Amino acid sequence: MTVADVHAVAVEAMGSALLQLPSGHQADWARFAPIAEFLSS
Repeated sequence: MTVADVHAVAVEAMGSALLQLPSGHQADWARFAPIAEFLSS
């Protein structure tokens, strides 16, 4: 396993990550984009 392998996995994982935060908190500083607060099923 190389550094490039780890980087490739990290890039793919971050592309579809969902970060849940308490109300009133944001993670835009880490380049996470907000989505709808409540999703209907």
